[in-house]
This record gives sequence, structure tokens and C-alpha cells, in this order.
Amino acid sequence: MRFFTAILIGSMVASSTLAMASSSAETIKATTEKTTVALESNLEKIQKSLSGVVKKTPEGLILETDDGAYRLKGLSLDEIIGKEVHITGVVKQGKEESIIYVVKADVR
Repeated sequence: MRFFTAILIGSMVASSTLAMASSSAETIKATTEKTTVALESNLEKIQKSLSGVVKKTPEGLILETDDGAYRLKGLSLDEIIGKEVHITGVVKQGKEESIIYVVKADVR
């Protein structure tokens, strides 16, 4: 009888441990999904969209727009040199130059 009781208690402990682990995994997954959504939302807030022509210079690729030139960083855009594009990314305004860290590029 003691053996049966020990097995019963052991399986109850194992069941509750598995339930807690499953609950913890679900909580971690939900928290991760919320964090990912928040990061994507914040990234969208700081992104800009610019249109212009991609040109190659000795310093690298630039996007020439009506508002000025932006050095392109991030995606490889060699295949669209000379084409009209719509770029989405994060812009860093510097004293010497403006840089756009490209997230998405669409050829027009």
C-alpha cells in the first residue's frame, strides 16, 4: 500500500511540475510575442520612406532625392543602381552626411 501511495504522490508531483512548466513556456512565448510586436511598432515609428535614384560613388551607394543625398546602408542594392526606387528605413542625420539604414527597397 505504501508503494502505491508513493507512486500516486510521485505522479501528482510530476503532473503539477509539467503543468507549471507548460504554463511558464506559454507565459514566455506570450511575453516574447508582445515584445516583438512592440519593437516592430517602435521601428515603424522611426522609419522614413524616401524616393529617388540609386547611384554609385567612390564612397558607396547613395539615394539621390529631391531633398538631398543619403548614403545607403544595410541591404545589398547593387542590382538597382541607376533605377528609381522607393526606400524605407531609419535615417541618421549627420553634420557631414545623411545615412539611411535600408529595411525595404521597391523599384518603381
